Amino acid sequence: MSHGTTPEAASAEVAQMLQGRLGQDRPDVIWLFVSSAFAGAYDPIHSILKDVFPAATVIGCSGGGVLADGAEVEHREPAIGAMAAVLPGVTVAVRHLETSAFPPDDAAEAWRRLVGVEADPTRAFILLPDPFTCDVERLMNGLDLAYPDAPKIGGLVSGGQHPGEHALFDGEGRRNQGAVLVALQGDLSVGTVVAQGCRPVGDPMLVTRCQDNVVLELNQKRPADVLQGLAETLPPAVFSRHGFFLGIEMRDQREYHPGDFLVRNLLGVDRATGGLVVGAAIQPYQAVQFHVFDREAAAMDLASQLERQASDHGPAAGALLFSCLGRGRGLFQAPDHDSGQVRQYLDDPALAGFFCNGEIGPVGGRTFLHGYTSAIAVIRPR
Repeated sequence: MSHGTTPEAASAEVAQMLQGRLGQDRPDVIWLFVSSAFAGAYDPIHSILKDVFPAATVIGCSGGGVLADGAEVEHREPAIGAMAAVLPGVTVAVRHLETSAFPPDDAAEAWRRLVGVEADPTRAFILLPDPFTCDVERLMNGLDLAYPDAPKIGGLVSGGQHPGEHALFDGEGRRNQGAVLVALQGDLSVGTVVAQGCRPVGDPMLVTRCQDNVVLELNQKRPADVLQGLAETLPPAVFSRHGFFLGIEMRDQREYHPGDFLVRNLLGVDRATGGLVVGAAIQPYQAVQFHVFDREAAAMDLASQLERQASDHGPAAGALLFSCLGRGRGLFQAPDHDSGQVRQYLDDPALAGFFCNGEIGPVGGRTFLHGYTSAIAVIRPR
């Protein structure tokens, strides 16, 4: 991480730091995340890194805040974060995709032709879409169809206010629209952590009647009545700021753990029926549970999932952290919270990322766009 106040100084400092840590090693990939404070100077920053590391593929984007080396720089303050990766036995394919070229959602083979790689059990994808010019839902759905077993994780580029203001680095240079898709395959494993920042309240229930995204019955009761009863049992501070969310189970199981629910906003109440309008389609007899979002819940959720990731798979070599712009100091009232948790639980891996306009990651085997989330790609040798 460089806090240099000019793009030239910050780029040169980052390059020098990477050289010092790499020694004689030559990186295959450099992940580059640039604060939007340097808007207008994205090309020179990319060029300086390429001049120092001509054989490396430089991938990344701009952000309203950037993360690297355990530090989080927010609110468009000047900074450049980078992470170098030496990847023997790994193939890295980078694609710049435009929404206009997306195939139909049900055309798996056409999606594989567009991306240019075949399905493989050792493949993983990192997604960096521009929120103004990329149809993210179509991109996620198409990739899930074409590569159902491959993890997909990333974040929506941030920092700009209008189309064309973001930077996406695709290995060849800077783009300002579409999406950068990175396909990794070979001797590495990419685990995923999707910490949606919520904790469950009340008990899991069954949706006994619904229509599209409206829940009409929960355990054969009016959902509005169930929610009102739950609210009366909780301190007002629990839900006064963000309200309630609904967690939707994505796998048929009897016990639920952090990360098993897809958390979605409650958009309103149908007062005529007592139904709840949810920000996702609902299926009959799905299990659901109300959730709340707050500082304590966000901290506990991330810690729990990182602990489980470390327990199941051990330390990490590197991690890419895609954290919501709504987290950071504003939520935790302290600096570097999510980065600190990653370093603590995953044995201090190399770390870089940015604060996103929306976070991409899997829940229950499907890829979704999230909010208030930290999505983490955990990278290890296979």
